[in-house]
Amino acid sequence: MGEPAIIAFSRNLKLAEKIKDVTGGDIITYSEDAFKLAFEGYRSIIAIMAAGIAVRNVAPLISDKWKDPAVVVVDSGLNFAIPILGGHHGGMNLQKKLATLA
Repeated sequence: MGEPAIIAFSRNLKLAEKIKDVTGGDIITYSEDAFKLAFEGYRSIIAIMAAGIAVRNVAPLISDKWKDPAVVVVDSGLNFAIPILGGHHGGMNLQKKLATLA
């Protein structure tokens, strides 16, 4: 699966660091181009934000279920980790890693 891109708003960077300690990867501070950059360079993405924000950002980028990265959304309380794309291509495994943080 490789190391994920962890996309977070600046207010959630400490949480992103905690997730990085468990999953590896790189932290990308949320911006208009964050998901585009992550889609181009990573096989998986962890988005620390509301699912609706992630879905709206990911939707225009989706092209092929065999090529698109897995995307898992995590809430800022670490209560939920929900695969929204590519569950069978690494999303579920990433979700299990994140469960160790709860």
